[in-house]
Amino acid sequence: MEQAFPVFTTNRLQFRQLQPNDVPKVYELFSDKDIVRFDGGRTMGSINEAFQFISVFSMYNPNSYIRWAVESRETGEFIGTAGFHKLSSEARRGEIGGELLKKSWGAGIGKEALFGLTQFAFHNLGLNRITAMISPKNLAAQKIVEKMGYLREGRLRDWEYWDGSYTDMDVFSLLARDWQTKIKNH
Repeated sequence: MEQAFPVFTTNRLQFRQLQPNDVPKVYELFSDKDIVRFDGGRTMGSINEAFQFISVFSMYNPNSYIRWAVESRETGEFIGTAGFHKLSSEARRGEIGGELLKKSWGAGIGKEALFGLTQFAFHNLGLNRITAMISPKNLAAQKIVEKMGYLREGRLRDWEYWDGSYTDMDVFSLLARDWQTKIKNH
């Protein structure tokens, strides 16, 4: 039985299922080298790749992945995508990730999206642990996850192979019990 695709909101953001009409914006997002430089470095080469992306990620697979379209609640404008992969219902863990269009950078959208995703993961998906794998060069993302209470666990050397060379990845995590303590104290 197929589960309904979950949707949720934060103050300024709506997290909803990706739709076929998102193809142009998904292509804009993933064809921008600046946006994907810390996320594999590979850009989409055609609008068809955006269509394929949406056909995969418009489904909810609670034992593997969930990815939302992120849009402005005020305007309905597409801002980016975010979600979890490597979900394990048995171990109750997942890896968080996302990308935002450049016009949303520096406006606190990343922090708000991370808060919403973290809250949803612990309260709705029942996760115990969230992992964030971040390039050591992506200082903005590291700063956001650390402010949200994620702890740096270490560095995986030559973990990824992007754009013809190996790259390290820093591992951050947040546990449900630590999140509960953080929320209580704020």
